[in-house]
Amino acid sequence: MPESSRFHDHYKKGFTPWETNRVDRSLVQFIKKTKLPPCSVLDAGCGTGNNSIWLAQQGFTVTGWDFVPQALDSARQKANCANISCSFKQKNILQLAENSVKFDFIFDRGLFHCFKSSNQLDEIARIMASLLPQNGFWLSLIGNADETRTAAGPPQLSATEITTTVEPLFIIDSLVASFFDSNQQTPAKNWVCQMRKR
Repeated sequence: MPESSRFHDHYKKGFTPWETNRVDRSLVQFIKKTKLPPCSVLDAGCGTGNNSIWLAQQGFTVTGWDFVPQALDSARQKANCANISCSFKQKNILQLAENSVKFDFIFDRGLFHCFKSSNQLDEIARIMASLLPQNGFWLSLIGNADETRTAAGPPQLSATEITTTVEPLFIIDSLVASFFDSNQQTPAKNWVCQMRKR
């Protein structure tokens, strides 16, 4: 499982370099490009709810999952201030029991790459597939291992690691090298991986 205590500490100390306080541009581009109509969405690893709230404002029915209570508290406060209805739930995706709820679209901004072992990555892909109907979309923003860093940043995966893990369960519509939408002076490189369940 990811270093959950590290994320709890980051939120407690207010050190959240991934926080932008706005919707992610890759998500906006995906919605515009696919013309995805309002449907049920899971924002997996929703953090403080920026993307969940934007999706709800576009007419989507949104559920946000995260395992950090402080992040979820902030997400609920933001949604209340925006007068937006979202369902935010504390969940650790690796401990997810059999789930009867299905979503039409899953978005994750930096959740998949937190699981470094091949067994854990395989399990995350299996869980994501179990939450979607056939042809349901999964858009994942993943740290890019092609980037050589001199400072700390998000976890990184190679294109080979991603494709090897997801292709048994998902059709990859696109895997594009880009950069995380960020308030940092030098944004981290990422993969924007758009998939559909087989």
